[in-house]
Amino acid sequence: MDSVKVEVDLKEIHLAKLSEKEGEAEAKAVDLNCELDKVSFKLEPTIVVGTKVKDNTSYLCQTIQNLTVEAKEAKVAEAVALNQINDLSRRENTVASLFNSEISLSQFDFNSLSRLVDKKVVAVMAQKHVTKSWEEETLSKLQVANREIEGKRFNYQALL
Repeated sequence: MDSVKVEVDLKEIHLAKLSEKEGEAEAKAVDLNCELDKVSFKLEPTIVVGTKVKDNTSYLCQTIQNLTVEAKEAKVAEAVALNQINDLSRRENTVASLFNSEISLSQFDFNSLSRLVDKKVVAVMAQKHVTKSWEEETLSKLQVANREIEGKRFNYQALL
């Protein structure tokens, strides 16, 4: 018998199999890309506003930006309010020290005192979330304070 010598190049077989698998992988990748496009198209959330369609992500981003701006504005407003309350407290302490100290009537400005009392009452009412009875009580105290100021002003003018 004659023997036939067959030489097989394993490298070429391996490369052929690899290129075949590569072709299959490319075909699968194309199929997957098509499927992903279909899925992403189906998943794109939209909000209908009138006749316009807005992309949900840009709407959410805008909402988040608006809320961030509002939060910053609220913090600034809170800081301003706290500064005003502190300022009014300092003024109240000044007024209290004026009442407690020996000051001649000629050095006393009754108009500014009246404005300070009004501002402090407003600040305290805002700070304590007033109830109706507390508000009435504070108003009566303010009226008494204003009467006392008017009386002292009258006495001062009589002295002049």
